[in-house]
Amino acid sequence: MKSLCLSSLIFLLIFLHCSPVRDISTPWKSPFYGSFEKALFKTTLDIRKNHLSGYTMIKKTEDSTYHIIFSNEMGMTIFDFEINPGNFKVNYLFEPMNKKVLIRIFERDFSHLIFGKIMPGQNFINKTVVFTESGSGSWPKKIILTNPGIKLEIQLRHMNL
Repeated sequence: MKSLCLSSLIFLLIFLHCSPVRDISTPWKSPFYGSFEKALFKTTLDIRKNHLSGYTMIKKTEDSTYHIIFSNEMGMTIFDFEINPGNFKVNYLFEPMNKKVLIRIFERDFSHLIFGKIMPGQNFINKTVVFTESGSGSWPKKIILTNPGIKLEIQLRHMNL
């Protein structure tokens, strides 16, 4: 009986390990490059025991800065960031989330998401994983950013505008 449980556990671990997951250290072709203008996503953000859901708008401005806004269904802004290859600006961040470590993680994750760029670092922030589910055309149907070190998961489901 013990060997059956052990065999099942090993099989399950191997099966889950082979899922289509991409480590953040692996470059990927970002759909936000090129002729991208704007995109809307249905978003869920889970951090530890807290769950937030709403909509994320990502818009490219004329100076190649990307504006990322996440707000809940009632319209309350959770975060508002501006990012370009050399700069990350926090316009607004919901006060309970306004921590330097979390801002650094958002900067790292969104830099990777938008530019395919990897920021240097040698701590638990490097544990971020990006998962994409293919959709129609050049857009992924779903993008998931997870950081198991701090139990953070951001799911972005693309919505047509």
